[in-house]
Amino acid sequence: MSQDTYLSKLESAHDIEVFGEALYTSIARLTRDPRWREVWVTLAKLETQTKERLADRLRPEKAVREKPYRRWMGRVLGFAAAVAPRSWLLRVMVSETADYIKLFEELRAVAPPEDAALVDYIVAHEEAQAVFAREALAGASATFLAPVEALLER
Repeated sequence: MSQDTYLSKLESAHDIEVFGEALYTSIARLTRDPRWREVWVTLAKLETQTKERLADRLRPEKAVREKPYRRWMGRVLGFAAAVAPRSWLLRVMVSETADYIKLFEELRAVAPPEDAALVDYIVAHEEAQAVFAREALAGASATFLAPVEALLER
């Protein structure tokens, strides 16, 4: 894979995080339950942290710009998700994170050695969201954010 193609894939990952940050922020704004509002805020923080790490990696070689339509799409879908049944949203998260894990594992296979830690973190961040969604569906509310919070401490 060429360096340009690799950087384009990192840029796409950044776009995904812009979308996720807007999605979770919108859900948090419309969630009435304070506990669940804090859950969505925490997930938005993870997306922000990941987005910033990707931007830091891309900046030396590319101008990093958030695409307004990605943020807009995240906001719109976040509003819709906020009024949908929570169990549906969590099932969608399990499915979507599985797709992103696969995508980022493919990126890991072609990442240069100096990006190994970043790409490992990106995979771990998707895995943490998947664990959260599965545990939330199972009713394990005492521990479901632990993997996400662990990444926020890194």
